Amino acid sequence: MTRLDGCYPRFSVGPNSGASFPPIAQAEAWLRAAWQQAGAQAEPAKDPQQAIAAALALHRGAPLAAWRFLSSGKNALRDAFVRDAAECAWRQPIAVASEWTQRLKAQEGDPNGLRFAELFRWYQYWLADLLTIATLGDACANRPERLHFPDAAAQITAVAKRRSPIEWFRIARLATAIAPWVDHPLNTASLCETLWLNYCDGVS
Repeated sequence: MTRLDGCYPRFSVGPNSGASFPPIAQAEAWLRAAWQQAGAQAEPAKDPQQAIAAALALHRGAPLAAWRFLSSGKNALRDAFVRDAAECAWRQPIAVASEWTQRLKAQEGDPNGLRFAELFRWYQYWLADLLTIATLGDACANRPERLHFPDAAAQITAVAKRRSPIEWFRIARLATAIAPWVDHPLNTASLCETLWLNYCDGVS
């Protein structure tokens, strides 16, 4: 993997990993215009600029994917994921898994709602950010724009310090056991429990 300015670039995962996207400034300007045009339909929970930057980071600079995320109201769920991932060491993983099972169940009636596969992708990105900071330290902690969760750089840094890079690699490898099943119509509760038990046991 190549490095950029002393920091690993964000991981490219998925069918669009080789796609070419517009410069971030251009994508942000387009999303601001879309946000203003949507008005009340856009999620108002965050400052628009912060929400746009977070959505672009989470979707590897793809403006259309970022807009689908913003307009579907998933910002609050993404923020809840960051909070739970940052605080999991002080919580019971089964309780966290149960909360996420209920959140996913509540989204089932929405064709654009959050599915476990997307939650798992957030989890992969979070682990990627943990590995990056655990391995490179301040070289990336001071460059939050290179993370998938740039607004959570401080929380990620605090969690990353709880384990060595080797231990984070082990936790990431354990997560790959879930990957073949993320799109399978299995019990969502079991998948959520596996995800959060794997992570929380590693963090605590």
